[in-house]
Amino acid sequence: MLTIKVTPNVFSDRFRAKVHSDITSLEMILGNKPSYVQRHQSVKFGLIGYAYSTPPFEYLESREVSKCFKSIVTALQDLLDELIALVKLSEDELIVKRVRSENDIHEFFNVKYAEKLMDVSTDHSLNVPKKLRYLLDEVDDEVIIESLQSLFNIRNGLEHHKGIAKSDKAIKFKKVTLIDEDGKELSQLGIGTKGVKLTTIEEVIQYDKGNNLHLEKDQLYSIVMNLLTITIAKLIESVYQLMRQNPTPVDSDPDSSLSD
Repeated sequence: MLTIKVTPNVFSDRFRAKVHSDITSLEMILGNKPSYVQRHQSVKFGLIGYAYSTPPFEYLESREVSKCFKSIVTALQDLLDELIALVKLSEDELIVKRVRSENDIHEFFNVKYAEKLMDVSTDHSLNVPKKLRYLLDEVDDEVIIESLQSLFNIRNGLEHHKGIAKSDKAIKFKKVTLIDEDGKELSQLGIGTKGVKLTTIEEVIQYDKGNNLHLEKDQLYSIVMNLLTITIAKLIESVYQLMRQNPTPVDSDPDSSLSD
């Protein structure tokens, strides 16, 4: 018997790449503000052209930030599915029927993982709260669970409720920031600033019922910082712990061989 060692970091790295792609696209679009003066634009496809009036830059910025947020939360949901599938696969004993090389074992594992991922992603009974509880179920994880759930709540409001808060809602997360020796958050550094240190503070973005679910770009980037430096690390730590409890054993058929 052998045990395949699979690192969940593969999936967290993939998530980071998606987030980096989203914010790069956002910066490229919003970085055109200085030249955003032409009120009329046109596009051509083949011999056909289409002229249109450009919206105010503030509208464009708000819409692009919203799109970026939704894309990042979708990538986060993909990550949850991938990690759950990995943990669930670690609970199974896999039997390889025919083995000619170690590559055969890895290919077999990849097929089994793809099947498990499909099961997780299409299981309608496994909603977001259950997914979060599956991966994070300790007392000290409550803050992260509540924070992640708040992101999904706002994403759902943007996609299904016309971007309007159906009830009082809030995004909650730990904001990475700089404070001075008096514990005051710093927006900039001055000559007399003393005792500066990097820390996290509780941040809440509140939306009253009926209000637009609007996000500023700086708020979005604070959420991204939280995800990439705090939340993902905790998710990966939890998955490692769950997998240590259930290492994935892979048996080869007694009649098979690792050699030709």
